[in-house]
Amino acid sequence: MRGILFKPDMIKAIAEGRKTQTRRLDSLKEINQELDKWVCQGNPYGIWRFDHKETHQRIVVRPRYQVGEVVYIKEAWAIKDCGNRVSLTKEAWTEGFPTNRLEYVLDAPEQYWWNKRSPLFMPEWAARYFLRITAVKVQRLQEMTWADCVAEGIIDKGNDNFYSPDKPNLFYSVPQGAYAELWDSINKKPGTRWADNPFVWVYSFEKVDKVRSSE
Repeated sequence: MRGILFKPDMIKAIAEGRKTQTRRLDSLKEINQELDKWVCQGNPYGIWRFDHKETHQRIVVRPRYQVGEVVYIKEAWAIKDCGNRVSLTKEAWTEGFPTNRLEYVLDAPEQYWWNKRSPLFMPEWAARYFLRITAVKVQRLQEMTWADCVAEGIIDKGNDNFYSPDKPNLFYSVPQGAYAELWDSINKKPGTRWADNPFVWVYSFEKVDKVRSSE
């Protein structure tokens, strides 16, 4: 089973049921280098075809995650009351490693986590949140709607005040403004920012019960 990374505030939004979409740039780098010269021609058989307007070159790209696939959320974590001597292998889990020995930094971010482990290397067996991909599509980033922004976790405070969970004191009159702030805090390279309007994968998902792969 493959993992997926989110910012801590987005993990919280998923856990609370406020986030059901994510946008990613995976495998679209070549397209976005000349994004206004490519036309998306659809997605037969789970792949997407792009045609170049000038050279007539054709590129076929695949999303990282497919509809129906279950992935686990990677997050910063630790093992309670231990040092680095504890084996962090899959065998440790199958031998009955107790789940109450696992702690997650998101639950106590102010605590000094001297044995914190990076989310990049979180194994499947230590995960607590699992997502099933329910839909995949390609679109330009700025095509996202009001509802899309809310599905991405943007919060509606009322009276045309919208904010991103990681910037609760920064309000925008439309949800796209709050999402643009969130997107640009993650994607900083030329051609990937909100103003560049890149092609992105749009993954819709639902949170599912804790599962383990058979591998």
